[in-house]
Amino acid sequence: MRANSDIPYVDAYVAYNSLSPEAQQFVNSNAVGTVDGPILTDRTYNIYKLEGAKVAPDSVKLEMIGLPMMIDQAEFRDLTDSLIDVVQGGTPFADMAKSVSNGRTDGDAGWATEAELATSPQFGVQFKDAVFNAALKTPFVIQSGMGSYLVQVTQKTAPVKKYKLANIQLLVTPSQDTKMKIYDGLSRFVTENRTLDNLKANAAAAGYTIQKEVEVTPDQTSIAGIEGSRSAIQWAFTHEKGTISDIKECQDGEYLVVTAVENSLKEGYRSLESVSPILKRELINQKKSEKWAADLKAKGYTTLEQYAEALNTVPQSVKALTFGTNYITGIGSEPMLNVAVPNAPANVITGPIAGKNRGYVVVVTNKSTDEAFNEATSLQQAQMQNGYKMYQILQSPDFLKDGVKIENNATRFF
Repeated sequence: MRANSDIPYVDAYVAYNSLSPEAQQFVNSNAVGTVDGPILTDRTYNIYKLEGAKVAPDSVKLEMIGLPMMIDQAEFRDLTDSLIDVVQGGTPFADMAKSVSNGRTDGDAGWATEAELATSPQFGVQFKDAVFNAALKTPFVIQSGMGSYLVQVTQKTAPVKKYKLANIQLLVTPSQDTKMKIYDGLSRFVTENRTLDNLKANAAAAGYTIQKEVEVTPDQTSIAGIEGSRSAIQWAFTHEKGTISDIKECQDGEYLVVTAVENSLKEGYRSLESVSPILKRELINQKKSEKWAADLKAKGYTTLEQYAEALNTVPQSVKALTFGTNYITGIGSEPMLNVAVPNAPANVITGPIAGKNRGYVVVVTNKSTDEAFNEATSLQQAQMQNGYKMYQILQSPDFLKDGVKIENNATRFF
């Protein structure tokens, strides 16, 4: 499989909610051992095999420290036995870790899924199996390809449906003849439509996609979603409004791009006309979200399952969320959840919540506080962080440029 797939095999069970929609559909309708495919999705063929299914925790929270390697087996055994005795005797793992590392680490390794551990070059499958089978608050020694560790599992998420899938995945790529035909077709289209209005009017009928109102800056390295498109940006900043470019190959030939300059924005505050479409979209989305939340709340549902059925979806588990969580697993950045979840009561429906990207209904299953708030410690940490940020600002070229008028001619050179 490794020699015939664009993605590696992952020897791990994955939570149902973390599977792709295609993989979810496969496990919903097939028994263990079933092979299905090839299935074409967008530009990718997939062959699936369901290797196993179980109900188990999706993630575990780990405390761990690396152990010395350059000692003999007797010394190693004496050291690990003594460290385990210290922890089992009542000393918090964090205090033990700080002591043996001279304060460099408290041993908190955070949360991890089976797939994250199995695919990590530092840990691997054996490490993954050991920690997911381990008892809580019971320190043990485990070896991996990168060394030996003293590990303790402190928490496990609630059991969920998990599946082990083998997935052969192959990207469909065009032949050189096909690429030439596509190139020639686009070239003819551009030749026959040498104005921006004609491009917009005729692109869809000819089978081409136009991205409208794409804003780029002189130092931007690529257009969103198209790697290797710096040449298109560079071209735009050296041509006048209404000009249409030649064909540019981007992302190692995966995209053929034709660029047209629709307008330019002067340095400084933007005009109301230029920001009106952006503000209009934001307001429309906000009003739609508010109406969605109000209509759904009026249904009077009392369980998460009722909401999921009404929305034709399945509940998703998030292993940990605080006010300062920057990225929420499976969701991304969602400030509304950062505010609502920490303040929500446990085991009670919260929402519907109109978020930045989508709507949410939430049930907090557990709330925990690792440490009591210490005002003096928090103030000291904030002062250290602010000092470091100030150092970064002082070292930044932008700070040095504040009092000097510098013209950015970067587009001429790269």
